[in-house]
This record gives sequence, structure tokens and C-alpha cells, in this order.
Amino acid sequence: VFHRNSRVRLDDITDGTSKTIGIGERMSRHTETSWAGVTPGQKMYYSTQSPNYDPSNPGFKERPAIVSILVHVRSSTPSLTGSPGGFIGPHQAGTQFLNLDGSCRLINDSTSPDIFRALCTRSGGEVVSVD
Repeated sequence: VFHRNSRVRLDDITDGTSKTIGIGERMSRHTETSWAGVTPGQKMYYSTQSPNYDPSNPGFKERPAIVSILVHVRSSTPSLTGSPGGFIGPHQAGTQFLNLDGSCRLINDSTSPDIFRALCTRSGGEVVSVD
């Protein structure tokens, strides 16, 4: 959905916008990854400061949380928090995710990789339930 020159429309999300993850939380100290819409190897701007803010300032990495946009889940064992590109937040119970319908949900770190993978597809036809 969120990739360069995307033409994905809401009608293309046949799994349902409430069952499809669009954006996931990522704490600011874990930002050494790329995100959708940025050339691979580039970094996402993640501060509440202006884009002209000096990133060498020690306070720059002290922001409480950011978002990381999921582009593709290609791994056979995706990780919510255990990989350099994984999602992570300051919550002990799990990580916050924004669905494509605008709703937000906390997904437990122990959620099955198959369930997480299904939530990350827009038209995979999977039937999932996450409580």
C-alpha cells in the first residue's frame, strides 16, 4: 500500500481495512532501517523537530516513539521485535499497529508469525482473529 508511486486503492484491500496493518510502531533508538517511499539505505526522518534539526544533537534520539511502515513481509519467520527491521515500542505487552481503516491495536509480541504475516497482506484471503 505504502510504496513509491503506489496506486493501491481501498477497493484493492480485499482482506478488509480493519484486518490489514498499515503502519507499525518503532522506538526512535531503533531507526537504522529504511521505510516505504525512501530509497533503500536512506533513513526516515523521525523527530518532532523541523527537518533542519541537527541529528548530531544527543536529544535527537530521545523521542519516545515513531512509526515504521511495513512494505513487504518476505521472511518465512517475520519478527515483531527481534530483527533490525522489526517493530518495537515502549510497551511491555506488545507493539501498537495502525490498521488501514484508521483503527489502532496492540499486538502481543508472542503473536504467531502466520497471524502477523496474514495481517500484513492486503489481499491474501486469510481469515484472522487477533484479540
